[in-house]
Amino acid sequence: NLICQPTDSTTLHAGYARYFTPPPVESVPAGNVTQFDNTSGAAPTDLDSTVKAERANYFDAGISQKIRKHLQVGLDGYYKNATHQLDDGLFGQTLILSAFNYAKGRVYGVEFTGSYNQGGFSSYVNLAWSQAQGKNWNSAQFLFNPNDAAYVQTHWIYLDHDQRVTGSFGVAYTWTHSCGSTRVYADALYGS
Repeated sequence: NLICQPTDSTTLHAGYARYFTPPPVESVPAGNVTQFDNTSGAAPTDLDSTVKAERANYFDAGISQKIRKHLQVGLDGYYKNATHQLDDGLFGQTLILSAFNYAKGRVYGVEFTGSYNQGGFSSYVNLAWSQAQGKNWNSAQFLFNPNDAAYVQTHWIYLDHDQRVTGSFGVAYTWTHSCGSTRVYADALYGS
């Protein structure tokens, strides 16, 4: 990570991270699926049922600017590209999530932040836009219809945890008195 402060009111940052995320331990093991080979319960497609660890490169950059003494705003952008993008879903009658991989994954977005503080009053706002997609299921293919698998092999599709717009805001006021202080606050969250 790098942080640069060219002026007293401007801060720039940039960062890179390399992630390794193992699959969840409660995944359906390959042996459970292959027991049905050569029977009427066999998987409908050739499959690689072993769920793999996700490996990802994550890039982030942004700016924070003090507009006035009590007002600050910021803008941040990020991009993640992954191999063996992990995802999970509910299939059939089971209540257990089944893990699977996409050969490729990409997640990117931007976030706007703002805060205002003066005296006992403080407030903040965050608004983010994001997109999460995967391409080509490359594990646990037995979970999917062969026609869907053929489509996903050549098309980016949205991941189940894609949340296009999120936002949060809050306000607080603190009264100082002889017994200490009292703070009242309200906050809210939004997700599309």
